[in-house]
Amino acid sequence: MLRMQRMSSAIGGLLSKRQFSGGRILRAVEKATESGAQKSVLSSPSPAKRKVGGFRGGVFGFLLGSTLASAYGYFYLLDVYERSNAMVLSSISELEALSVNIRLQLETISVLEARLEKFESNYAKSKDLEQLSASTRSQIDNVNRSFLDLKARILKNHLEAVESSPKESTTTKNIAAAISSKLEN
Repeated sequence: MLRMQRMSSAIGGLLSKRQFSGGRILRAVEKATESGAQKSVLSSPSPAKRKVGGFRGGVFGFLLGSTLASAYGYFYLLDVYERSNAMVLSSISELEALSVNIRLQLETISVLEARLEKFESNYAKSKDLEQLSASTRSQIDNVNRSFLDLKARILKNHLEAVESSPKESTTTKNIAAAISSKLEN
């Protein structure tokens, strides 16, 4: 592109002087192309260095600071997140251990309750013992009365038998009378 500009300026310079001879124009074009080629080979154009201005430096500093602060914040939040996750996991494991312990205790309690119910059904309570004792006493009293009634009947029968038989002695009659009088009292 640079060559084209040089060529057009050389041609324009020749035309402005009103030189129309073909030889001069060709020589001028050759001369312009040679000098441009030499210049481009000898010295390549270096890119223009722009000075860092205050505004560009401020924007760059702001972006760099924001990036570093964001990275620090991200890693800080990541660290806090990891610590909180570790705490939650430890709490969950402790809770799990406590729930297993409670479950074992509940199983033990249910086994003991079953044993207690079995013992309660097999053994009498104090109220039951008092009732049993009272009924036993009344039964013993009934048996004693029945025994005494039976004894009295036997003695009456014996006395009747003694009185009806003439062979018995008076002592036997006296004993039988004494017993019957005691029974009647």
